[in-house]
Amino acid sequence: MLRIFLTILISLQFCITKSQSLDSDGDGIIDESDACPKIAGIADNHGCPGIRKEVLDANKKRQEDQFRAFTNKFDFNQLSNLIIKNIEGDYFKSDNLISKDIVIVSLNITNFGNDISTAKPQLPKDDEILRSKLENSLWNEKNFDFFLKKTSGKKVLTAHSYGNGNNVRIINFDSNDFPINKFVGGEVIVPRELMNNVNEKLFYYIDKNKKNEEISIDKDLVDRYAGLTIYILQIKNKSIKVCYYYNFRTGKFKNFQFINNKWKEISDAEYDKFDVQKL
Repeated sequence: MLRIFLTILISLQFCITKSQSLDSDGDGIIDESDACPKIAGIADNHGCPGIRKEVLDANKKRQEDQFRAFTNKFDFNQLSNLIIKNIEGDYFKSDNLISKDIVIVSLNITNFGNDISTAKPQLPKDDEILRSKLENSLWNEKNFDFFLKKTSGKKVLTAHSYGNGNNVRIINFDSNDFPINKFVGGEVIVPRELMNNVNEKLFYYIDKNKKNEEISIDKDLVDRYAGLTIYILQIKNKSIKVCYYYNFRTGKFKNFQFINNKWKEISDAEYDKFDVQKL
């Protein structure tokens, strides 16, 4: 009886040890620690298919250098000022809007990363990264101040916006490059469904000469507020196509070209003549 018991105990111990060291996909990461136990991957991506950290870091540095070279060569500060100055304030006065004095503006657009679940991981594309960085560099203290004045005293809520009113997340936007907390504002009451951080008090921003007061947002009608998102769609031959997406439904396009060390607006016909330039 004792022999049988010891045999069973040894067998159980062997099975437990084997299960603890089992590596079903043969990638060197045991199933217990593998987020993708059936698909071979790498340790840097928790056992899922991916790109090694040193490769991602080297690619990120190269793309950062490319972004700096672009902005230095083509004076992106002057371009960003021009893009903001071309905002058409009349769209914020539409009769279809639920409020005449609130504008929801997206100050931060797109982030690209390596998807942990993808079976065919790829490095972020250069043109996508460059357009994303340019979009997210549009807004600075000077441009935001200009926008507040251009919106004629409207209350400006900052947000992440992904193309329509149903996907808006209201946020307090602040960064080292853009200290929005320097601007005058008031508290805004936002339904939890629209909040980026439910533990955070949210604020709107107004021209410093205007009165601040508490306001509230209707979550079921958020797509009826005035809104603005700016996308950089394409870069080619020292020129850029920009989409101004107004009120979550209207896209307006403008083209800008760098000529004689200065950016200027050009027509669609002029822009369409250029071939896509590889970055």
